Amino acid sequence: GGAGSPPLERLAVLLAGHGTHVVIGGDADDPGRACVERIGEVLPDAAVLFSECAGEDPRDLLTRIGPDEFTARVRATQYATIRAARPARGALS
Repeated sequence: GGAGSPPLERLAVLLAGHGTHVVIGGDADDPGRACVERIGEVLPDAAVLFSECAGEDPRDLLTRIGPDEFTARVRATQYATIRAARPARGALS
């Protein structure tokens, strides 16, 4: 557990195929960003959500902004990830 040793194999098995329905909430510090980067290697389609406040973890963010705003941010993060994954209209495949 913890940012230093995320269970990558287990996450890959449990969340494979869920793509952009997965949002990784990382701690807003260097170890948290490194952890999310490692998780992103096994879940490349997952969206990522960080607090704008240095050092804040997802639970702190939820407490600070409340469940409605937290949910809105998760949805916005997923939407942005889905849009970024789609080819632009008119793009050749």
